[in-house]
Amino acid sequence: MSASNDFYRNLTGYRDFDHFFGSEIGAALPDDWLIVVADIEKSTVAVENGLYREVNAVGVATIVAMMKAAGDTAVPYVFGGDGASFCIPPSILTATEEALVQARAMARNEFDLELRVGIVPIADIRSKGADVRVGKYQASEFYEQAMFTGNGLAVADSLVKDSAAGEQYRLKELPGTSLSVTELMSGFECRWNEIPGIQPEVINILIQVRDGQENLYHEIVTQLRQTYGCADTCCPIRKEDMQLTLDDAKLSVEARIRTGLMPGYRKILYLLKLKILVLVGRYVMDREVTTEETEWGKYKERLIENTDFQRFDDMLRMMVSGTIEQREKFVSYLEQYRSSGALVYGIHVTTHSLVTCMIADYNHQHVHFIDGKGGGYTLAAVQLKQQLKELQG
Repeated sequence: MSASNDFYRNLTGYRDFDHFFGSEIGAALPDDWLIVVADIEKSTVAVENGLYREVNAVGVATIVAMMKAAGDTAVPYVFGGDGASFCIPPSILTATEEALVQARAMARNEFDLELRVGIVPIADIRSKGADVRVGKYQASEFYEQAMFTGNGLAVADSLVKDSAAGEQYRLKELPGTSLSVTELMSGFECRWNEIPGIQPEVINILIQVRDGQENLYHEIVTQLRQTYGCADTCCPIRKEDMQLTLDDAKLSVEARIRTGLMPGYRKILYLLKLKILVLVGRYVMDREVTTEETEWGKYKERLIENTDFQRFDDMLRMMVSGTIEQREKFVSYLEQYRSSGALVYGIHVTTHSLVTCMIADYNHQHVHFIDGKGGGYTLAAVQLKQQLKELQG
């Protein structure tokens, strides 16, 4: 096993989100590591056709499968709304390929969504003048997020999507695998109703400053917090508004992912089991039951602590809840910098948050991926890409 396997595990974690702005963060990826890019092709069309919950769920399911493939190896990753990017050592390459082939088959079979997967060596990224540097944000006692700079993830994404050059990187079908979808997806959950914002609006914000303007990020985050009245955190959800769902259409997304590639009757049985689990979950949370394994009265609080509502991967990704007036004020602030060519941004406005979960245990080891109802980051990215296109002429 390569000595570089513990690269991410050994990085120092920082509790201050703002620590990662204004300078090179973390450490450069080891020379033998690879970047994995997974995203849903034509995701914008799927979201516009009402499949935002399915797109979001497949994106999270990809992370769940990747974490199963990684085993005890700590792997940095970032969720993008319609997919994710990962950095992996070569020792888990085969397991990664097998897991993502299965995830791709599940997405295609259950949702008619095409999961595009590519794997790019870091050496190829550096040959293009970019790099991948990784930092570790210790968001809570039991939850850490990877933070990325160097523009390497974006370069990997463009290489994989290139119609001609990308062929060498895109994941091929494998002759066989010992991994089952049921095993891979055992940590995936999608059981919450959409959560209303603390204020009338919930907005997804993407901001990317131009090269040489990186110091702007700290000012932007400070301005955002001042505008929305949140000194340290602007998380758009609170526990009083959270409720597990009994809606068949919503629960069927988890059922189809957890039983992907299996006969239809298995999905029906899982859906029935899921409704029982939801009723039990409502009971133990409402009554703050404590079992040997889990303090259920604290679960919602810990869920919020373990939510990725703010992250950074060569662009700022944040979700906040506020008023129309607050959004207009913040957009006016951003427009000053956009008009001067200092940054581009994308914003999607909705009323609720969508939370999709990756569970190792219910007490502490659970991660929750948050997005805006109706398309969130996927649709915000459309605006950002249009602004970038206009800026580049």
